[in-house]
Amino acid sequence: MKDPEEKEIMAYIAGLIDGDGHIGIKIGPRGKISPLIQFHNSMKQVSVYLNKLFGGTVAFDKPKKENDRVVWKWMLQGTEGCKSFLNKVMQFLVLKKDSAIHLMEFLSNPDNEKDYYQISKDLNLN
Repeated sequence: MKDPEEKEIMAYIAGLIDGDGHIGIKIGPRGKISPLIQFHNSMKQVSVYLNKLFGGTVAFDKPKKENDRVVWKWMLQGTEGCKSFLNKVMQFLVLKKDSAIHLMEFLSNPDNEKDYYQISKDLNLN
């Protein structure tokens, strides 16, 4: 990452993830464990921007109550996409740095899936 502007953008994205994001491991419907990076916010533009930069999926949750806002979410799954994202953003993370380090360890050594899942869950609760 030589471009100073790119560094600033990655630092900004790290701040978004630190504030309204999630870095962890999920268990799918068939019991398969996989990496997951998410961002939830009421502004669609942010999720679309993250999708443009890193790929992934943009979706939304309908409001549960009449006056609630739509919650937009960007989700990134899969080994290569998550590794690429973390390689660019991890150095700028503050609050979610431990979760990012843990996820990178899981992506490099997925043999003990259940242990990584539980540790990831514990990190996200603290």
